[in-house]
Amino acid sequence: EVFKAMQVKSSKNEIITLGKMPRIYHLLALVKLEGYDDNILLDRSKIFLLKKDEVSKKKFYFNKLLGFELSKSRINELFKVSVTSDNTARIF
Repeated sequence: EVFKAMQVKSSKNEIITLGKMPRIYHLLALVKLEGYDDNILLDRSKIFLLKKDEVSKKKFYFNKLLGFELSKSRINELFKVSVTSDNTARIF
């Protein structure tokens, strides 16, 4: 696939409840917003990426999503990135 549709949901709470989800999407990004009062600190917020088939419920606890946190290995897993001998990244 060349195109991946991503649905993004965010919350300042420890639990995030999904509302109605669109029929077509490939990835779900759950964002745990960090901050104080009305200030959001994006550099302290955490992003968790789930494939559509990993979304089996409507309620998620951020502290149970550690394996889905945005990282180089998670990106490689989701997008099947392979680095060639000349350090060129190929997406499959």
